Parts: sequence; structure tokens; C-alpha cells
Amino acid sequence: MRSNNMFSKSIYFLIKGFFAFAITLFVYTNAYCQNIDNGIPLITNIPPKIYGFESQNYSIAQDKNGIIYIGNLSGVIEYDGTFWKLIKVTGIPILKTNNEGTIFVGAYNDFGYLDHDSLNQICFKSIRKNIKIKNFGAINKIEAIGNNVFFCSENSIFKYSISDKSIELINSSPNYINIFKANNDLLVYKYGFGLYKYIDNRFKLIPNSEYFKNEPIIDIISYRNSDLLIKTQNQKKLIRYNYNYIREFESDVDDFIAANEFVKGVQLSNGQIALATKRCGIAIIDQQGKLINIINTQNGLYNNNVNDLFIDKANNLWVALSNGLSIIETPSKISFFNETSGIQGGIYSMTKVNDILYVATSQGVFKYEGNAQNLSYNLCQPLRVFSPISNISCPCYSFYKINGRLYVTSDNGVYEITDNRAVLVFEGQLRSIHQLKKDSNIALFGIKDGLYIITVDENGVFRSSTKIDNFKEYARTFAEDDAGNIWFGSDYAGIYKMRLNENDISKPEIIKYNQQQGLPDNFGWIDVYSSSNGVLFSTYKGIYRFNYKTERFYIDTLIGFDFSTADRWVYPIVEDNNKNLWLSSGEHNKFMKHTGVAYFNKAKKKYNLDLIQFSKLSNYTIEAIYLDKDSVVWLGGFDGLIRFDKKINNETTHDFITLIRKIIIHKDSLISTTINKSLADVLSYNIDSVIVEIPYKYNSIRFEYSSPEYSADSKIGYEYILEGYDENYSVLKNSNVKEYTNLTEGDYTFKVRARDIYGNISKVAMYKFTIQPPLYRTWTAIIIYIILIVFIILVFNNWRSYFFEKEKNKLDKIITEKTEDLVKQKERAEQLVSNILPRQTVEELKSMGRASRKKYKMVTVLFSDIQEFTRIADTMNPDQLLDELDKYFLHFDSVVEKLNIEKIKTIGDAYMCAGGIPQKNRTNPIDVVFSALQMRHYLNDLKEKEEDVWDVRIGIHTGSVIAGIVGSKKYTYDIWGDTVNIASRMESLGKPGEVNISETTYDLVKEFFDCEFRGKVPVKYKGEMKMYFVKGLKPQFSENNDGITPNKDFMIRLQLIRFDDLDELIMTKLEKGLLKTLYYHDLKHTIDVCTQVEIIGRMEHVSEEEMLLLKTAALFHDTGFIIGYEDHEFLGIKMARDILPQFSYTEDQIKAICDLIYVTKLPPQPQNLLEQIICDADLDYLGRTDFIPVSQKLFRELFERNKIKTLDEWNKMQIKFISEHQYFTESARKMRNVNKQEQLDKLRNLTKN
Repeated sequence: MRSNNMFSKSIYFLIKGFFAFAITLFVYTNAYCQNIDNGIPLITNIPPKIYGFESQNYSIAQDKNGIIYIGNLSGVIEYDGTFWKLIKVTGIPILKTNNEGTIFVGAYNDFGYLDHDSLNQICFKSIRKNIKIKNFGAINKIEAIGNNVFFCSENSIFKYSISDKSIELINSSPNYINIFKANNDLLVYKYGFGLYKYIDNRFKLIPNSEYFKNEPIIDIISYRNSDLLIKTQNQKKLIRYNYNYIREFESDVDDFIAANEFVKGVQLSNGQIALATKRCGIAIIDQQGKLINIINTQNGLYNNNVNDLFIDKANNLWVALSNGLSIIETPSKISFFNETSGIQGGIYSMTKVNDILYVATSQGVFKYEGNAQNLSYNLCQPLRVFSPISNISCPCYSFYKINGRLYVTSDNGVYEITDNRAVLVFEGQLRSIHQLKKDSNIALFGIKDGLYIITVDENGVFRSSTKIDNFKEYARTFAEDDAGNIWFGSDYAGIYKMRLNENDISKPEIIKYNQQQGLPDNFGWIDVYSSSNGVLFSTYKGIYRFNYKTERFYIDTLIGFDFSTADRWVYPIVEDNNKNLWLSSGEHNKFMKHTGVAYFNKAKKKYNLDLIQFSKLSNYTIEAIYLDKDSVVWLGGFDGLIRFDKKINNETTHDFITLIRKIIIHKDSLISTTINKSLADVLSYNIDSVIVEIPYKYNSIRFEYSSPEYSADSKIGYEYILEGYDENYSVLKNSNVKEYTNLTEGDYTFKVRARDIYGNISKVAMYKFTIQPPLYRTWTAIIIYIILIVFIILVFNNWRSYFFEKEKNKLDKIITEKTEDLVKQKERAEQLVSNILPRQTVEELKSMGRASRKKYKMVTVLFSDIQEFTRIADTMNPDQLLDELDKYFLHFDSVVEKLNIEKIKTIGDAYMCAGGIPQKNRTNPIDVVFSALQMRHYLNDLKEKEEDVWDVRIGIHTGSVIAGIVGSKKYTYDIWGDTVNIASRMESLGKPGEVNISETTYDLVKEFFDCEFRGKVPVKYKGEMKMYFVKGLKPQFSENNDGITPNKDFMIRLQLIRFDDLDELIMTKLEKGLLKTLYYHDLKHTIDVCTQVEIIGRMEHVSEEEMLLLKTAALFHDTGFIIGYEDHEFLGIKMARDILPQFSYTEDQIKAICDLIYVTKLPPQPQNLLEQIICDADLDYLGRTDFIPVSQKLFRELFERNKIKTLDEWNKMQIKFISEHQYFTESARKMRNVNKQEQLDKLRNLTKN
């Protein structure tokens, strides 16, 4: 083969052009005698139905958290070891990771990187917007060098600077170009020119690279030191290049990759080189170009059409296929040989002779050839490194080396293996042979129907055989102890111990043992194994040892298995030279197996059991173990032959982390990805700085987590704890989801960690959150509960008090009932008194027990009497008489009540009332006369409706009276004096249907009423007194001149008279209520404002009603100071609303008055003439000659209330205020503007001084 290769090389250089086109026409088929003893590595295949998108995959990358990203025909697929997610991208995505772990993406007419959008969803972010070229086609290569990322299409190269986010076109060519990363440099191939290095923002031609000028470079592979392996499009061989020389790199797979279309090459972690093809999978060679392995669909690869190779952080080789994905463990301490390797049937035993491996299977014996048989480069046939031994095809069980010869037991007998042929040397179905320790020329054969003793000569040839009598069992295995006892196990018969008779070996002593000597019940099969620490008895219920003193079996406790909890079997068991036990184990009715080593501790005389390093073989049943040299162990079973190389370490060496991938609260996903800087730490293993508060109604939370581990059969398990809920970490579980429901309020921290099959524990991922308490468990609710508890305690105590007082209450019940009767009688009496007596008199009686008599200077007394009442009473039914009389008097009551006239009494048919008591007022003559007209009008209306209507005489007089209570038992409120007598005289001298008033009353009301003089009448002690009949209201005060209905002018004139009463009331309140420290806002200020509003109002020609409103507002504008200093305007408005209705002000008038009061609040902003008048009146002092002393009063008042600090500050404030102030009315300006200027001059002088 070597000579053929050298010849091909010479021919290639001599007639290169001639043979270039012939490569694609010639099918290279050759056989190589290479040492291919690695077997098939562990391969994990991922078909499209697993990830759920298009089958074609073109590129693979990995971020800093270990998450894999795959360029798929559908877009970019994200895979974290558990969950798959698609990120949409236009065209076929090409991926590359830079040193920061950012995933850069090349697409069709676009390129960018993966990031998060505003909704925290991972997405593709384009960076091509700042370039002018829009149609550059598909990006087919990306390389990240330092702080720059280079994107290459068929004819263009773009450079993206991460630091300043700039993008520029650095090369554009109509010819083929490509980029490569080598020794941390960017190499650029330009067809027609050669290979360049991009350095200092320019292209520099590499020495000797003109060789590639017309040889398009497909790939550049890092080799040893700084050398490169370059694959061109036209040349079959790889080219070794180190900048100084170029030479061909010969390998065993030159023809293979030429025939199957080379795609890409990568250097593996162990220095080997993987070369991918389009048609026949992957070839792996060593640094010298020797074939190590070919991996294709024949031995486990999912698809032969490879598009990309990628080495992840765990050194796994990812293969992007045209149909699916494959993950190859490289290098792998575990590799396989099966039917594709040439082995047929289940394996029972292995051995080596002269470094040649032999395998005994259920279909014969197979020999390891160490070369690839019939390697066809275009048909992708498997490498068959095992060939069958001829003349044997029955089930074969165990190999034995006896005196230099190799034998194998089988169902046909014992075969001797010589070269490539088997010779039957002993007939009979048997499994095991035992060669005696003391005499190697004697061997025991365990035949199906008994035992045979075989003599063997010194050359290993069987010479004679003797069958042992009286023994019919089928011996499975043999073991010899230090005392020379031979033990053998059987199927269902138990264990036998045999001791040979030195005088007659055909008649040995055989003892049978079963459950009566300590073996398990229903033991089934039992195997025996020799070891340095005694014979081991393997049953389906564990390993037993034998106590020679008690002659009983006991369960083993030295190896490390716990045989007390389950039906555990251990089979096979092989001891090495260091007394370590290699074994395989399983539990009854469970598929998972445990293969491992029990390392012997010489000091403690015990074993340390290690099952971890074989964890990936838990799904394999091991039937045979063979310990080879150079740390290689061969394991056989029905799944084929397994090669285990202890020198290779596949345990996790990179950061082993766990990622919280998604947190779902009430169907809302809070976290879904792990790529950008703001979330990378949060979602990996350092999120203790993030605390989320969750309302109690959403107190169910679901976590999805994953560990980005991708090794074949990695079998990652997870342990989690919710601090604040769980006490300890959970048991190891394979589930990637944990949900908590109905969490109580409180602070929680969810922690999750992964554990791989080797027992390594990942860094902890954590998430802190707080469940807010429900409303009924908040502090507010707790306070309410406390209040309720206190309330309940109080109620309970009160109930107890009630209970203890119940009897006492019974005794007091009679007294209480009597008291209640008295109280009711008292209330009825008070109610009756209230109906008879004035309210003030009643209050005086209640508080003092008596009522004082008062003298009133002006009271108007009315008497009415029914004409000829005596005659009417004699002729009318008494009930009818009283009903009619009651009707009259009820109407009279309603009239006098409306006008605040006090009803005194009725005597028979006489009705007496008086105005001006008990509350003094100036309008009582007008009120009483008007009420008399109302009474007469009522009777006149009745006359029009009814026939028998009584005539009434009414008499009125005004004068002084004494009012008070008379009697000590039956209170009566009455009035006395000449005024009462004269009023009675006026009534008696009157006429039916007329209102007769005295001269005194006439003088008080003549302005409002039309009166008719009717003569004089002598009055005792008074002389003659004039009398007048009142005809009605004067026309100017009557609506429609009817003489009875008052108009607005009448009401206004009446209110102006009442104003004097109001003025007296308010002035009294101000005098008594204002503080003495109100130096400016004193009683004099209110009088000044009242005076000034009337002066300005007259000058502005306001109406009588407007004058009333102005005077009333001026009267009330400072009443608020009685209550408080701040917001006194609002307080004054409140007092006005309380008092004015008592003086018959309408609601509209009250509102207008309140508006006038409010407008005096500084700064004044009047909206109409009346508001302008009161504002000018309120600040009238600004233009008066006494401005300075008045201003000083205001300063003192404000100074004492900390509203102004210094006199100088006050003067400056006054200057500013007066300078800006203007009187609103023309009248005020005429009166005060001149003086205002004088005040300003005075203030300025004061300020200067």
C-alpha cells in the first residue's frame, strides 16, 4: 500500500492536469491494514421529528452558557439539552460564536446576531442597515477575530466592529473568495491571486501562497504547531502548509474523501482530525494520516450527507446533517463492535492470544483481524474488523488456555482454536472447565449430564477421560479454594463442594448445599468465582460467602452492594492482579444494570465499589468481562462487544451549570431565554439579585430548567429545593419541570442543580420571589383582627357584667318603669309648654326653673274678635262651632308664624298675638299690620265660597309691654301694659271686616299701607287718640295694585329695615368675639367698610337691593376672624349662610353676599360692579390720610403672627403693593388716588431713612 501511494504521488506531480478530471470518474476501492481497534464511539442521533422543524441543518454554534444553536432550513434552532425553540431568519442561517459568547448569524442578503426584543423573546437583530450594497446574496462563512466579525458571501466580505457597531465592505470581487480563521488570524482566499492575511485593515499576500492561485480552497484545518492542512477543490490530497513550504499530506483516506466529496475538517481534542463528506459520513485520522475510524450510517451516524462539524465545550463532535443531527463523543472511553464490525450473535466470552482478540458468541467464535475488510469508498460499507473462525457455528461459552493451547466450550463440546479454524476435540454439551491448581494435567469438564475428569499432557492435548459416578447435574461454573475444595454451581440444584480422592480420583467426595445451609429460597441458578478473599457464591439474591466452621453461607458485606433491600444479582465477576473485582449487577424485574469495579483496600481488607465510570452502560446486559493490558477492558453481551479504555477521561471538565429556562406564573411566562447580558446571569446561576413580588391570587408557579449537557446517554438528573417551603433538596429526578401550587405568603428562593451520571453536581441556579399575603392576612387585616378581638373581649366582659347585674336589674325594673312613666309625662309636659310658651322662655324655665319678665319698648299687639259670637254660639251645634273656630284660628296661626309674630292666647272667640317679642325687631308694626290684612283676605275669600262666614274685627296698637310667665302651677306666657289695653280698645271700636289701628301704629306703617282716618276716641290716661282703618298695601308696594300681595320693592324696603336688627346682632358678636390682638381687623375696620360701601354705592347709583347686598356683605366680611385667622373669608361665608335665613334673605341674595365676601380675599379680582365696590371699600385706607397708622396696625397684627419679619420688609411690600394697586370704581379713584400718591411718597421716605 505504501508503494502504491508513493507511486500515485509521483504520477500526480508529473501529469497533474491529465488526471484532474479523472477523479470523479474512477471509483477507488482499496483495503487498508490499519490498526482500527477503537470501535464505534458513543453516538446520539437526533432525527427531525425530535426537534420538530425542517430536516436539513447547515451550521452549529454554542453560546457562553453552553446552549447550542443550529442553522436549519426553517431558521435558527435553540437547544439547551431539553427544549427546542425556533428563531426565524431569512434564508439558510450560518452561525458563529465570538469570544464573548454572542451568536452571529449570516442569512440571505442579511446578517446580524441573536438578542432579545422588548418582550424578552430571543430574536435575530440585523446589522446590515448601514451598508449600501443590498443584494450580496447568501452569507456562507462567518469568522470572529478579536473585536471584529467577518461575514463572507460568494463575492463580498464585510467587517463588523463590535466596539463601535460599524459595518464596512472590505472586499468585493467577481471571482470566488472565502475566509478562514487560522492561528487567530483571518485568512482570505481570492481566486486568481492566492491566500492573504487580513492585518491592519489591509490584505497581505502570504508567502508561497501563489500555489493556490488557481486552486480554490475549500477548507483550512489547524494542524500541529502553526502548520495548516488545506483542502482545495481540485486536489485529492490535503496540502500541509506552514508559510515557508508547501507539501502534500498523505493519508489513508485521500481516495475516500475524493470519492465522497469533502465538506469540512476539524481537529478533535485528542489531536485527531475529523473529515466530513457529502456521501459517506466522517473519516477520522491521526496526526500521521492513519485511518482511525469511519463513521457513517452503517455504524450509527443518522445520515451520510454532512454539512458542518462543530466541537462543543465538552469536546463532543456535533454533526449537522441533511437529515437530522448527530452528536459523537470524542474521544470516547467507550466504543462498540457489533454486526457491522463482523461479530454475529450474543457474546459469552472474550480472550486474547498473541495480541489477537477472540470472541465466543451464540453463533460461533470470531477473530479480530485488526484491519478493514472490503472498504469501498463510494458504497460506504462498514469496516468489518472481525472474521468468523471456520468449522464452528454453534453457541460457544468460555475460552480456556490449557498448556499453551486455546479451547472453547460449546453446545457441541470442546473445540481447539488454531489459526482461523476450530477442531472439535471433545464431544458433549458443556459450559465450563476447571484445571486443578495442584496438578495442571487434570481438568474437570462440566457436561450437561455430569462431571468428567480429563487428563491433559504437557502440550495441552486431552489424553483420557473419566466420568464421575452418581452425579447427574450440569455444572455452570467452577472455583477452587485454598484448601483444594472444588466448588461448582448449578441450575436449581444448589451448590456442590467436591474433594478429590488422591487414591481414586474417579470417586471424589461431593457435598450438596442449599437453603438449609443459608442459601436463599428458590435460588434458581448459582455461579461460583475464585477470588483472593475466598470463593464468591453468586445468586439471584446477592453474593454469599461460606463459613467453614459453621458450614453455613452468609451474605457478603465486603464488596459494597446492599443485598438486604432487593433481589440483586451479580454476574459475571472477574478478579484482576490487584485483587480488584470487575463485575456487573442488576435487580430482579428491573432493566437498569450496574457495571463497575470493587477496588480492594488492603489496609481495611474491604472493597470500595465504583459504579460511576460505567454509568453510560446502564442499559447494557454484560455477560462477559475480559481484562486486557494497557487499561483496556472488554465487555461482552447480547448488544455486542464493548471496549472500555480507562485512560480516556470523559467526565465533565467544563463549567457544569443549570439554567432556569422559563418561569410561568398564572399562565404568563416571565423568563424564556438566556442570551443577552441583562438576562444571562439572571437565568443561569446568579439571579439572587432579582426578587419578584407575586400577588397571592397567583400563588402557583412553574419552573422549567435544563442543563446544557449533550454527551451520549448523559442522563442528567435534577435536585431542587424551594427555600421557605421545602426542608431539603428533593431526590434526584429526571424531570425538567417543577410546579408549586397554593403557596402561602412569604419569601421564597427556588434552587435547582443538576447531577450527571458521574456524580458531578452543577452550579446552583436560583430564583427569588415573594408571595404577597392575601388581604385577610395583611397588617391592615391583623390590626382589624386585634380590634375585633378587643371588641369581642369587651363584649364578653359586658355580657358577664350584664349577667351578674341581671338580678339587680330585675329588682330595679319596677323603679325604672315608674321613672320612664315620669319621664314621658315630663316630656309631654315640656312639649305642651313648648307649644304654649316661646322657645326662649321654655329654655329659661328648663335651665333656671323660672323665667324672668322683660320689658319691650316697641311691641305691636293685635286683637281679633268675631262679631256677635254669643248669638252664634247659642244657635250652632257645639262641635260644629268648635270646628269652625279651630279652622279660623289655625289659619291665623300659620300667618303669624310666617312673620315671626308670637301668638299670646285665645279667649273664646278672641285671638291675641304680638310682634317684636320675644326677639326684638324693628319691623314688627309692619309685620303685624300685614298679618291682619292676610287674615282679612282669608275671610273675604271664604265669603265668596261659603254663605255663613263670620265677620271679624281686628284692632292693632304699638307700644311698650312687659312679657313673662304668670302662675306657679299652670304657666301662661302673657303681656301687660297700656299697649295691650289700647289694642283691645282698637278692636272693640272697629268694624267687622276692618283692621283698626292706633295713631302710633299708623305713624310707623303709613309709608307702606293706605289708611283711612276714622276719628278720635278718648283713652283713659291718654286723652283722645286717632284711629285709622287699613285698606291695604300702597299701590307702589303691591302686585297688580290688589293691596294684599307685596311686591319686590316692599320686600326690599322691609329687608332694609330688618338690616338694622342684623347690624345690631353682628356688631355685638364682633365686639364680643374678636381678639384684642386684631389691631387692624377690629370692629372699627368693619364699620369703616360698611360706611364706605354705602358711600361708593350711592355714588355709583346702585339699586336698593344692591345696596342691601353690599351692606350685608361688608357687615359679614370679617366675621370669620371670630373663629380663626386663616381662611377667614370662608368662615365668614359660613356664618352668613347660618344667620341670614333668619332675616328672610332669599337663597339668591345669600349666594350673592357670599360671593362679595369671598372677593375681598387678596389679591382682589372683582368680576362685576358690586364686587368692585366692596374691594375698593375694603382697601379704602390706602388712600386715606390715616394710612400710616392704619398700616402700622396691620404690620403689628401680621408681625405677631410670624407672617412678616421686619418693618423695613413691610414698608417695601407696601410700596410694591400700592404701586401696583388700582381702585376699580371711578368713585373711589376720585376720592383716594391723590392721597395714595402721598402715601407712596411717605413710605419711600421711611424706607430711605
